[in-house]
Amino acid sequence: MRDISWLNWPIEYKKSGIGKYSSVYIDELKKTIKIHDIWFKMNPNSIRRILLQFLIIPLRLMFKKTDIKVFSDEWRLPILLYPIKNIICIIHDIRNYDLTTKKQSPLQRIYFKIIKSSFKRLNKVQKIITPSEFTKNSLISLWIDGKKIGVIPNIIDKNIYHPLHIEKSMLKKQLFDKYSLWEANLKKKILLNVWSEEDRKNIITILKALKDFDNCIFIKIGKAIIGENRKKHLDFVKKNRLNCVFIDEVNEWDLVSFYNVADIFIFPSLFEGFGRPPIEAQACWCPVIASKKWWLKEVVDGSCIILNNPLDEKEIAKKIKLCIINDKLRQDIIKKWYHNARRFVLDNNVWKWGKILQEINTD
Repeated sequence: MRDISWLNWPIEYKKSGIGKYSSVYIDELKKTIKIHDIWFKMNPNSIRRILLQFLIIPLRLMFKKTDIKVFSDEWRLPILLYPIKNIICIIHDIRNYDLTTKKQSPLQRIYFKIIKSSFKRLNKVQKIITPSEFTKNSLISLWIDGKKIGVIPNIIDKNIYHPLHIEKSMLKKQLFDKYSLWEANLKKKILLNVWSEEDRKNIITILKALKDFDNCIFIKIGKAIIGENRKKHLDFVKKNRLNCVFIDEVNEWDLVSFYNVADIFIFPSLFEGFGRPPIEAQACWCPVIASKKWWLKEVVDGSCIILNNPLDEKEIAKKIKLCIINDKLRQDIIKKWYHNARRFVLDNNVWKWGKILQEINTD
């Protein structure tokens, strides 16, 4: 049986969208395939992590000629330097790094330039996997051979992400007690957003839209990633006396519970390679308001309320009000998820990954 080295991100990113993509597939594929998966248990910016990822481990992999190596995103950088064979490269997105952080240090600017240049070497790998047609077409626009690119989407384990058979008011109270949320908010509508606070996530526009919503609480779950953005958001909340809570991290059960008790999931993102949180929310029967972007249209397939301009706080406020007062619209959106969900079934997509791993020629 072939040995497969699957090289991932620092372990603190394991719960992020790109982390979940690999971790869910790895857990399923390990049932039938031998996989050695690597997650770095160290600070993402540490010298030790950089040396291991870009020097020591790639040099070791050069001598494992018959093994298959699965590289995730920035792991493609060693392709620039080393003649490593039998590579499958996962590319989640081709990002505009100005949407990640606008205040880039000189070192960051050099790093992002190298990241972009590494795309040119992708034609040297045997196979490229992306989670969306959007990312595939973006790669082709960079003169990457489209025949090498396969699309295997994020998957949602419906044994985890589903409506919970617990009374909503009881579940809500449990969460509010656990995370010290004010009891006065129990009767208010919950507006939810999950993941980071990078500029591309557009959290500030959500906050601007909340000024007139006294009957709602906005809950933002996920580490900021960009610390200065968290400070900016908290300052805005304090200045405008908004009813908002920022929770850095929750376990998977609590995340599913938050999806279940939320009245609306808001996702006005400016850029995603796929966009996992909306389908997690939909799987828990939470209606979604999201950006009108090509990548998102591919993911939600008409099963959410669309924001024509995600930078317009007035439009966001209008769509929130519409979703709150129009119960029929909410139910129609939830029903559409059933048809959309079929594309993210676990078994079908795990089979696709397994087939690709078996077909890689290691001679």
